[in-house]
Amino acid sequence: MSKAAKTLNINLLPVLVLFWVMPVGVAQDARRERDKPSAANVTLTAISAPDNDFSIEEDPKGKRVAVPDPVAKVIQRLAEAAFEEWKKEGEDFEKWQKEFNRPISADGFVGPIFRIMASDERSLFVFLREEPYGLSYYFFIMFDPRTGAVTKDPPSICGKWMDGFVIGPALIERPILQKPLASFLDLDRDGKQELVAQEQVHNGTLYNAVVYHYFRVLPDLSLRRALALETRFRIPDPVVESRIIRTIKAIGKNTLRLNAVLVTGTRRVKRRSLGYAILSRPRVDSPFRVVVKRALDPKYREWVITACDLTPDNHFLRDGCLNC
Repeated sequence: MSKAAKTLNINLLPVLVLFWVMPVGVAQDARRERDKPSAANVTLTAISAPDNDFSIEEDPKGKRVAVPDPVAKVIQRLAEAAFEEWKKEGEDFEKWQKEFNRPISADGFVGPIFRIMASDERSLFVFLREEPYGLSYYFFIMFDPRTGAVTKDPPSICGKWMDGFVIGPALIERPILQKPLASFLDLDRDGKQELVAQEQVHNGTLYNAVVYHYFRVLPDLSLRRALALETRFRIPDPVVESRIIRTIKAIGKNTLRLNAVLVTGTRRVKRRSLGYAILSRPRVDSPFRVVVKRALDPKYREWVITACDLTPDNHFLRDGCLNC
């Protein structure tokens, strides 16, 4: 039984999400591909948005800027890698290509690119790789124009659920993301800012949450995962709007305190502490692990850290909810 089913003590009717997602994903793929100019022999450009962030809107606004050659090479390599993998799918890939009535190349995997200005004259480029059947991934690439340094092996988050979705006539899920979607802050008070990227995650009818991914920015601009935090989880309750909100605070060297709060209602909001956890790591390049966890309400004991199904707490803190 899932964490949610166990916690809420409810039975679920099977929802055939896959049969909805695949045809809708194909239609979205076809529309995007028709509207997308071929990237062959064309200089890649990025969107520099007024809010210095990336966007999940279908028609993002902003000034067009050139993508530096080192960044463009990383993007092209990522697109080509996905294209080669999908070619191995044989009949499925051929079926996908027929939706467009023409052959698809690696250029067809290049979605919107965004430029975000960071400190020390560096830039963050966020690249959306669009794949068949509604799959998509946001990749994060740092670039320093002074040295030419670039993130060679960029991390990614799943983009599949970022722009909202509808399942059947009765259930409508909307993103619970909050701006900015990408930002920089000092997670552990060591004087160095981490990159923070928001991801909306979803599974069936029970799991709808936002995960903050924290990445350490190394001197060569490599990005290393530091922490995944399930900041907002919407509890599946058709009667009362309920969410679990989690925050973290550095309380010592390589030590964080995670607080979990239950928030209910919309007009008259009520807040109640659910518990806390102490997270620690032996070195800055090690993952955080739970050393203390206390639940103030036994009903929510399984949800102090995360409601992601079948994911142990320490695995979640390292990798997030692997559901894409």
